[in-house]
Amino acid sequence: MIPVTRNHWSEMLFMTFENIVNSIVYIILGLKMIKEGAVFILLGFILFYLTIIIIKWRCNLFYVKENTIFVENGIFKKTKKEIPIEKITTLDTKTNILNTLLNTSRLNINTGAINNSGDIEFSFTLKKYQIECIKEIVSNNTNILCKQELIVKEEDYRSKENLYKMTFKDICLYTITKSKIYVILMVSFLYSILDDLIGTDKVSKYIDDYSKNLEYLYENISKSNIAILIFIVISFLIFIYILCTLICFIYHYVKYYNFTLQRIDNNIFIDYGLISKKSFSFKIEQINSITFDQNLACQLLNLCNINISVIGYQDDDMASQALLYPLANKALKEEIIKHIVYEFECCGEKINPPKHSISRFLIKIYLISLIILLPVFYYVDMYSWIMYTILSMILIIQTISGYRLYKNTSIKIGKGKIEISSGSINKYSTIIPDEKIQSIGYKQSIFQKKKDVYDYNIDVCSNNTGDLIKLKNLDTKIIKYLEEKSVI
Repeated sequence: MIPVTRNHWSEMLFMTFENIVNSIVYIILGLKMIKEGAVFILLGFILFYLTIIIIKWRCNLFYVKENTIFVENGIFKKTKKEIPIEKITTLDTKTNILNTLLNTSRLNINTGAINNSGDIEFSFTLKKYQIECIKEIVSNNTNILCKQELIVKEEDYRSKENLYKMTFKDICLYTITKSKIYVILMVSFLYSILDDLIGTDKVSKYIDDYSKNLEYLYENISKSNIAILIFIVISFLIFIYILCTLICFIYHYVKYYNFTLQRIDNNIFIDYGLISKKSFSFKIEQINSITFDQNLACQLLNLCNINISVIGYQDDDMASQALLYPLANKALKEEIIKHIVYEFECCGEKINPPKHSISRFLIKIYLISLIILLPVFYYVDMYSWIMYTILSMILIIQTISGYRLYKNTSIKIGKGKIEISSGSINKYSTIIPDEKIQSIGYKQSIFQKKKDVYDYNIDVCSNNTGDLIKLKNLDTKIIKYLEEKSVI
């Protein structure tokens, strides 16, 4: 048994840093607005804040007694949770650079109980030996294979069939297929903060001086022909893309360094990370569904991200799905299904929307765009050619989006499983065992009745209230299969 234990003292540093990051904008505004006489008020506020952090740390504790983990927390309102060890479904450990220096890790434990708040049931930063002690207790009281048993059996089980590692090439492809827009927004945000911190408009003054040189350069460039201007613009955009790609590659390399996926018996283990290391394990029976995510780039290159919905899994970032493999081509995807999660292999007839229903994927988005844009064009004064250009571009984009939705929508009916695909720019394909489906419903509008098609809503088991998957304009013959399953 384990006596009363608190978070490692380093957790107070994490809590302080996290709150500073979340309040950075208010801190900057406060520093700019504060007057000389209010410095003591600021110091008093910091002291009060640190006191709350210390009290909160002392009030958050746990102990193990009679095969049950008891967790207590709260300052003014005490709460107590009891976690039966035999009910534990997932073990998740994370180690950042400070944890490595202090020989600690964060241990997350969940049981799969319905949790509307989205909080992790057990989340403590502990010494490595304390975590190993808890894992040993869990292994002795459940059928979960923990990390220490993996080390013993590693040589016996490691083989090409049940071990997959992410390569340098995979990380490069992952970086290329991901959007870079958030990097540009991040750089803009950092510039805004830098300008506020330095003060006296030094950064803005430097930009203004630099802009004068750019204006001089522009005057000379404008005398050149249009081909040179286009070349310069394209070169600049390529430079920005390469720069953002390099930044993203470094981030993804650090995040997914040495990504390893392994199956031992009915246990699945996932480990990755260079600075912040993450490791979690679960049993194959705990998987509710498998989802293959594809953005437009991944669709063109026939690549996908593989995620799974696991009973009891809850990430620190409030994600309800676990990452099974960051990026896989068609061949690797089939290998992972065949050797890691072969219970979810779905073979059967694939049903797409009938060709005569393609108009159903286009007309609705056209009408919505016209309803929104026509009043704007009426009240906003602009040249007619600009108005027609904007309208044409939007209609072209929506035509592509609607057509992609038509092509990506399908359902494959296999033995004991169904595979559902939907989405336009982002395509999602989900494999669901029949027993993991909570309910399936369908509806038909008067316009769909003429096309003899239905919309289907499929509610899948999840940690909270279920994930609703919607399929549009599919053939009526699917109803017969659904009625046989008695889940409508």
